[in-house]
Amino acid sequence: MLRFSSSSDSSHPLSTSSMAEPTVRMSGIVLASLMFQHVNSDSDVEGLILGESKFEEQITISDSQADHIHIEEIYNIQKHMACPRLNHFYNSVGEVNMDVVKNILADNKQESVIGWYRQRRNSGQQMTFREKLVHEKLKASLSNPHMIFVLLTPSRLTATGATHRTEYAAFISRSRYT
Repeated sequence: MLRFSSSSDSSHPLSTSSMAEPTVRMSGIVLASLMFQHVNSDSDVEGLILGESKFEEQITISDSQADHIHIEEIYNIQKHMACPRLNHFYNSVGEVNMDVVKNILADNKQESVIGWYRQRRNSGQQMTFREKLVHEKLKASLSNPHMIFVLLTPSRLTATGATHRTEYAAFISRSRYT
């Protein structure tokens, strides 16, 4: 499980509101599938992430007449759809081709897309400028301001080559206008 930071705000003088760090959940099977795909590929890989994102709200009422509202943002990754090659669903300036996205999804619904992923070799755990651009354009194209980007990068193999280690991180961009 991955955790991130978020902001909190208060909208009413008699209530306080707090937003927990977003949570990304991915089953071991889905994570293993992503890692297996990466290890067995000769180059970098990317694709779409399917699942559900939701907000859960818990209201605590106390005798002090000040209610406390706790909001939790949860992303549940259930499946991934690999692209046949890099830069498949977007062009060189990061614009998303929705016809290609629909093709990748096949029978899956567009509403089930909660983000995308990239598996990179020989790089750090930082989003590139192009990845940030594609991410923002994908959010706009799918009309979903709550999208994640998962980055997987392999670490060094053991001396025998029998053990592979992969680091992964999930990124959520926050826009002031969404």
